[in-house]
Amino acid sequence: MTAKANADIKPTGMRQVDLVDLLYQIIAGLQGICQKLDDDGGVTDTDYEALCVTAKFNVVIYDSRGSSINLQQDESATIPPTVIISPNGILHLADIIYQIFDSIKTLAAKLDADCTYVNYTSLAYTAIMALQGVTNSKGNELGSADTSKVIFMFNPQGENQAELVEFLYNCLSAIYTITYADSTTSGLDGDAGVTDTNYTSLWFTDWFDLTVENREGDRIGN
Repeated sequence: MTAKANADIKPTGMRQVDLVDLLYQIIAGLQGICQKLDDDGGVTDTDYEALCVTAKFNVVIYDSRGSSINLQQDESATIPPTVIISPNGILHLADIIYQIFDSIKTLAAKLDADCTYVNYTSLAYTAIMALQGVTNSKGNELGSADTSKVIFMFNPQGENQAELVEFLYNCLSAIYTITYADSTTSGLDGDAGVTDTNYTSLWFTDWFDLTVENREGDRIGN
């Protein structure tokens, strides 16, 4: 995996337009992976998009390049109002963070039950995403069950730019972990229960065009 030497997004700063574009790429990327799984002849289930994307997101995104995504549900006791994201601003950031958490967690658990490898949750969600946590505007929480391992909890009351950058880094890392064939031990591209072997190339390498640097100076993206 090769990332730019100079990251587009780093703990010391990021442009709003890059944040919006990357959120778009993360959500649309998860949708693309799930649509591909639904069509994959080696995977039994055909409801990945329905359960991991359609049922999880209540968001409208307009990125800086004229692309958009519309995944809306009716507000309820558990589903917050529609999150609106555009280069002009982001409403309800904690809610979209929660929805991304929920999508990745559900996807990983579903893959554990449907594929040959059974370590998608442990490697992509527990070891990466759940080092942070989030409370949405309805009071729902996601993150590590062991609160001593949660480095930071997002909530509707405020933002922390450095932690937001860490979250973006973790999202890309989790998607890479889900798709990339790590020898013969993990990842969709190496899973014997999955027919296609181009999940990483389509929905990571060719999809993400921004690079994120985390607090330790590691970079991920393209």
